[in-house]
Amino acid sequence: FSCHQSKGFSDYELIRVYLKNIARNEGFQKARGLLFFSDNDSPDAFDIVSKQIEAAGHKSPVAPQTTLKQKSGLSVSVLMIPIGATGCLETLCLQSAYAKWPDIKDPLDLFLSNTAAASWPSNKQDKMRMQSLLAATNKSQPDTGFGAHWNESVKELYRIPVNHGCFADIVAYITAFRASVVD
Repeated sequence: FSCHQSKGFSDYELIRVYLKNIARNEGFQKARGLLFFSDNDSPDAFDIVSKQIEAAGHKSPVAPQTTLKQKSGLSVSVLMIPIGATGCLETLCLQSAYAKWPDIKDPLDLFLSNTAAASWPSNKQDKMRMQSLLAATNKSQPDTGFGAHWNESVKELYRIPVNHGCFADIVAYITAFRASVVD
């Protein structure tokens, strides 16, 4: 599930809205685990996510990368991305993108330094870099945004590689979480 701002809700508020809505789904009762991903873009990001999980009627783990088993048997965990650092998903994806397109980093940094984005927080700068990089590397669809670039209609040639080592800790955590909730 991706939290995009809509209908007057912030990204974080959408966690609560989403949880309340999926709880009404008859298949939800069979769920054994909920793993939330959030940008680790501020010191209070985990606390904000936790409050939204609790506002939806669930208990939240006490820290990122820990799992809390509810009375119902549902395991809940929150993974802040990037793990152990400030940033966002784009922060990680840039590492993978720069490995694929190494000649774009310096010009992209120069471009950023000559725009208003130079004074933005680093996570916002990473989002700007990613949008610019995607436009600069996709001749056939330069208007494809970050979320849409994962779509099957975008050729593999233009996608950020997800097999880069920067994603290894995330894959390991997902794998361990899944193993912990499977009977």
